[in-house]
Amino acid sequence: MEFFDGYSNLWIDAWAARKKSDENIILSKYAAKWKNSGCAGSYCPVSIDPGRNEPEFRQITDHVSLIRRTVKEAEETVSAVVDGETVYANAEKGIHSLVLGVNDVSFAIYDMSQIDYLYDIGFRVMSLTGAGENPLASGYRGRVHAGLTDEGKRIVRYLRKKGVLIDLSNLNERSFVETANLTEGPLFVSHGNCYKFCANERNYFNSQLKAIRDSGGLFCVSAAGELLSDNPDERDLQSFCDHIVYASELIGVEHVGIGCNFMDFLNDYNGNEYLDYAKGLRNENNLPDLWDELKLRGAKDGDIEKICFGNFVRIIGKH
Repeated sequence: MEFFDGYSNLWIDAWAARKKSDENIILSKYAAKWKNSGCAGSYCPVSIDPGRNEPEFRQITDHVSLIRRTVKEAEETVSAVVDGETVYANAEKGIHSLVLGVNDVSFAIYDMSQIDYLYDIGFRVMSLTGAGENPLASGYRGRVHAGLTDEGKRIVRYLRKKGVLIDLSNLNERSFVETANLTEGPLFVSHGNCYKFCANERNYFNSQLKAIRDSGGLFCVSAAGELLSDNPDERDLQSFCDHIVYASELIGVEHVGIGCNFMDFLNDYNGNEYLDYAKGLRNENNLPDLWDELKLRGAKDGDIEKICFGNFVRIIGKH
């Protein structure tokens, strides 16, 4: 069994670890979890920290330096990739594949060459905004009726022309729809959940899921507890699988993946256990339990493989 995590916070963890002790967390922590669980790859975007008093693109280039150093030091364990074929080849060799991206491209509003730079060094997935509102679009915490700005529409067209896979996660409904209308090719949500089970503003309506299906795209289910259920007692592996099964039945197993968005590493920095997560699915070590749970529900091994691995590898090759 193999897994591809469609959303990993690896670089947030790596940045904090380097500042604390110059630790390479891939070697000290992640490599063993990936190997033991069968996690063969992860989508690992860079996030802009609004609390850092530095220009946004400077933060991105600082992270690029971190990525290069971290991957170089662990080159026998990990490899940055830009296509699905390399993911399969790496899996055969026991090398974990890292797909690189960035969570907010509003820094490029005055200089599109910054997108070119990131694409040229291997960044293949990009988002318009985080949870809030920026000069390009509105996230789910922004104004409900705000959508893409003129600059946002210009950036979307440029990203698609460039061949970038746009991650629609975090967009509010209007920004999602307007981005989808401008996008020729697969729609992609790296981490999200079904509104049917949890009435969270971050979750997705059936109409959005069907738009993803109709584009040939991919919807990756998150293990974040607040997105799984309105009832904290039901935020567990079973609830996570409920979202997977429902989405698979609604839009087809070929369009569903996993984007776990694990945050257990926060325990290392704040001293408290991070509880708001799917019980039984706290980190990569629990991924085999996901496979077993889906099989208990009657899913075929071939379909589980698509959800847990193959569908993401397919989508990264279609952008």
